[in-house]
Amino acid sequence: MGATRKSTLKAGNLRSGAGNQPATASRTINPAPKKGKLDSKTIKRAVDQVISSRTGKKPA
Repeated sequence: MGATRKSTLKAGNLRSGAGNQPATASRTINPAPKKGKLDSKTIKRAVDQVISSRTGKKPA
């Protein structure tokens, strides 16, 4: 019961406040393409991190 309530609260927060604010802020400062580039870079880094942590080796 507690876990479900927590998750719904989290989802609500992301939808209403926490998720929207940074998105709107970045949109006003920078155009969309830059944001996309940043996301791809962070995704790549995260994927590399996961691979290295799973295999114990750095990706090529």
